[in-house]
Amino acid sequence: MNKMLEQAKNLLFENPDSSSVVFSSIIPEAAKQNDYPVFAEAQKGLGVCFYYLQQYDSALSHYQIALDCRLTKLTPVSDSINLYSIAGLLHNMALVYIDRGNNEEAILLLMKEEKIRKIIGDSKGLARFTYSSLGGIYFSEGNYASAIKCFYQSLGIYIQESDNPQIAYVFDQIGAVYYEQGDFNKAYQYYERALKIRKLENDSLEVSFSLNNLGITAYAKHEYSSAIAFFRRAIAIKEYYSDISGLASVHNNIGLVFQDLNDLDSSLIHCNLAVAYSQSCSDRNKEALALVNSGAAYRLLGQYALATKDLQKALELSEQNGYLNLVRDAASQLAELYEAQSMYAEAYKMKSLEKTMSDSLLNRESLKKIAVAETKFRYENKMATDSLNNVVAATQKDIENKQVVRRQQQISIFILLLSILVIVIVWLIFRSSRLKLQLHQDELKRRAAELENTLLRSQMNPHFIFNSMNSIQGFISANDTLSAERYLAKFARLIRHILENSGQEYILLSEELEALKLYLELEQARFRNKFTWEINLDSSIDAESIMVPPLIIQPFVENAILHGILHLQGNGKIEVKLIHLAEDSKISCIVSDNGVGRKRSAELKKETPGKRKSIGMGLTGERLELLDESSEINPITIEDLFDSSGNAAGTRVTLLIPYVEE
Repeated sequence: MNKMLEQAKNLLFENPDSSSVVFSSIIPEAAKQNDYPVFAEAQKGLGVCFYYLQQYDSALSHYQIALDCRLTKLTPVSDSINLYSIAGLLHNMALVYIDRGNNEEAILLLMKEEKIRKIIGDSKGLARFTYSSLGGIYFSEGNYASAIKCFYQSLGIYIQESDNPQIAYVFDQIGAVYYEQGDFNKAYQYYERALKIRKLENDSLEVSFSLNNLGITAYAKHEYSSAIAFFRRAIAIKEYYSDISGLASVHNNIGLVFQDLNDLDSSLIHCNLAVAYSQSCSDRNKEALALVNSGAAYRLLGQYALATKDLQKALELSEQNGYLNLVRDAASQLAELYEAQSMYAEAYKMKSLEKTMSDSLLNRESLKKIAVAETKFRYENKMATDSLNNVVAATQKDIENKQVVRRQQQISIFILLLSILVIVIVWLIFRSSRLKLQLHQDELKRRAAELENTLLRSQMNPHFIFNSMNSIQGFISANDTLSAERYLAKFARLIRHILENSGQEYILLSEELEALKLYLELEQARFRNKFTWEINLDSSIDAESIMVPPLIIQPFVENAILHGILHLQGNGKIEVKLIHLAEDSKISCIVSDNGVGRKRSAELKKETPGKRKSIGMGLTGERLELLDESSEINPITIEDLFDSSGNAAGTRVTLLIPYVEE
């Protein structure tokens, strides 16, 4: 059944009739198997089919069945997927009521939809469906303040989501509101903002829609040159993308501009193109509008036969499709045309028709205003009624309370004193907590400073300096002046690096790695290439922008050399690998060696008593814990490595180093 459901959905937009047949065949089988999710989806799909076929009663009936199923048969009702589908059904039902002109019922459904989408956190659905439809209803009713509010709610969500195409679309909606209010400058500003976004998105076809909007606004401001320039740019794009419907609109618009400029030949060229494009896409409304405009141009040129032909066809199309405003416009043009030809009876008939249509449109506008006023009245009346009831209740309450005023005063005084006492106690507790927290923070800072100083001393311990000097002396004794100079230069650079950065809380990772390389090169030279080393950096790590605590890796490398590699019979290898843990703002640093392992190293240490105890690793561990107190994860883990025979094969130390962005 799921495959049939997908098949029906794929057919829905191309062929609603065929789709409805498939949905209808699914419903009884789903009901028989108690497959309520499929049953509800099929009922909804059938409702959509009838909606596209403009059979609104049937559409509502199937939507209601689907809604009842989801509310009663599917448990739990609060399941987010089920609630998402319920919100969709409420929206679909609202669309039916909008098309039937019952905006009040549509608004009630959309408000229910809004509550559900807020519960499940469906912000995208709120923006794209709920607020967009509510804004459209308020806009059509002339309730521009409510329309703007809804559009701004959508805009806020799209900005959070960084959904630029939808942001541009909302700018268009807001621009349309200001245009209808006659504030053409503000409308122009919002249309221009939409254009800028679409240019950044490289969405050329959408750019043409913005250009058309800007052209219409420039025309309303009587900026004819700008309007023509915008329309021509829009035409070029729409021709490239073969946007037939869009071309009909833009040619119609530019034709009107040329009529206002009295360039009637140019106007006719564009109006006739608008007629042709409208017929190609079977858009009767645009065709009737273009015929009214072309008929007007022919009339002004004195070509009465052609004017009569276009205007009569426009009138016929408008009457057939119920375009009252175009019936009025066509009748007005025909009245002037007949009057110019002294056909007064026909002119009078058209004038009468024009007046009838104007009255009908006026009545519609009046009804719209009455509906808005009625809505306001209902709310204001409710508030007034509530206020009157509150006054009566307050009076009665006052009479009843006169007998207990003194007692209430006593209670109030007691409560006031108790409140003051509670506030004082809370303040004392809060102050004590703050002092304890401050003392704790001061202690942490003191410990951190001590650790840094101790760590600095441990990095520059006398053994390391003494051994380095011995190495330099050895090179000099062997008359290897070049090696001595190189070693001394690197040694000086390392000491300078430690001194310069030891007082810093964080340094660049590149500087930390530079110091580590110097240390490895010095030790490699000192021990006559006893080991090789390599430092591998994760490709996602930018060492020039990430900052880490200084002197953090070297103690573990030193430990690997002195306690692991030097006891090997052959040559050793040290690998330092850094991996980016972006979600935790940490770097995983893995120091591996192929030395003798911890167990053998401990045995050898017992055999050579008096050897200096390494404190660098312990200090670094404490330091890492201080830097990331909130974490419960141990910042240092040490693993023993073994070969396939179970023999010790080295040690691997993993550090979790917190970092900051520069």
